[in-house]
Amino acid sequence: MGIANGDPRAAFVDQYSESKTEQEYEVDEKTLLVELVHTDRPEETAKDYFRNHHLADFNLLVFVTGQSMRKKDKEIASIVRQKNINCIFVRSACDRDLRPILDDLEEQKAKKQNLKKLGLEKYLPDIEKYSSLKGVECYFVSSCCFYKNCSATNKRAFGLDEDKLKNTILGC
Repeated sequence: MGIANGDPRAAFVDQYSESKTEQEYEVDEKTLLVELVHTDRPEETAKDYFRNHHLADFNLLVFVTGQSMRKKDKEIASIVRQKNINCIFVRSACDRDLRPILDDLEEQKAKKQNLKKLGLEKYLPDIEKYSSLKGVECYFVSSCCFYKNCSATNKRAFGLDEDKLKNTILGC
């Protein structure tokens, strides 16, 4: 959200990290991001997770995914939407799939558009198997573009929906 590398308010980012404890990140006086614990504990159903983590108290739930989505995340999102709480899906770490072609901006732009197109073709049919999730927004982001000191070169090479996502979160 425009936080500098190494800022103590920044979340730990690692391709294999799965949160084991709830963590809060204050973005501004109106916006508090809460990173919830990982959802794949088999003994906890989606309904239990919704209740146990007080998801009814949130204005917006952001489900961050990698190259695939967990079934339990979709089940939780479905419950959330049935309770009239907004949610979105974010496909992160797109920069790993976008090796930059720095000398050909048009080719890089086409590559980014293709990544989103293929991602939506993959995600939307799976998400929309849950009728309450029809029309849910999906964003594609490169984590390197969230930092305040993101270079213009990185923004051109890897930037996707970061600005749109920031506006959605801050506008909630």
